[in-house]
Amino acid sequence: MMEEKKPYKLRIKIGQAEFEAEGSEETVKAQFKEFQDLIVKKPNPSEQRESVSNTENMGDSETQRFVEEYESIFKINDDKTLSLRVLPSENDGKFKQIADSALVLLYGFNKVFSRTDVTALTLTRVLRESGIGVIKRIDVPLSQYLKDGFITRAGKGKGTSYRTSNKGNTQANALIQKMIEHLS
Repeated sequence: MMEEKKPYKLRIKIGQAEFEAEGSEETVKAQFKEFQDLIVKKPNPSEQRESVSNTENMGDSETQRFVEEYESIFKINDDKTLSLRVLPSENDGKFKQIADSALVLLYGFNKVFSRTDVTALTLTRVLRESGIGVIKRIDVPLSQYLKDGFITRAGKGKGTSYRTSNKGNTQANALIQKMIEHLS
């Protein structure tokens, strides 16, 4: 009989910031590292990147082409995250706009930083920075995209992370094209 492996758990409070995660040891440690990066002191605003075109060390030429092509959509932030310069249409409701924005951001994280998994904490923060506003529970607006197979979820609670599927990447690319058309 095989012994069932218990999930790795971590709960910590640093000043006003709290972190709690449960899952595989590797996933929890990666998410804790991301949490630590979020709470460290930010560089002063004069060092902040204002444009996607300012992307040194972004990797291969395909990544560079993506960054240049979608500069009107994505902004690379000083903490190696993305935010949106323009939001998808709100015609189908606020939840759909949040889900569309999250899908586009997850796709962008993968294309620009080769980050397939993005924590719920990071995703809600970059959505807020993009102009969506405060989101208390990201899982609610993402539920339809989870059911449709555009997004997958790992972990639970504050340790949740999201990624796009191949189907989701196709949908995200279509959304980006609509956002670009709207700008024209």
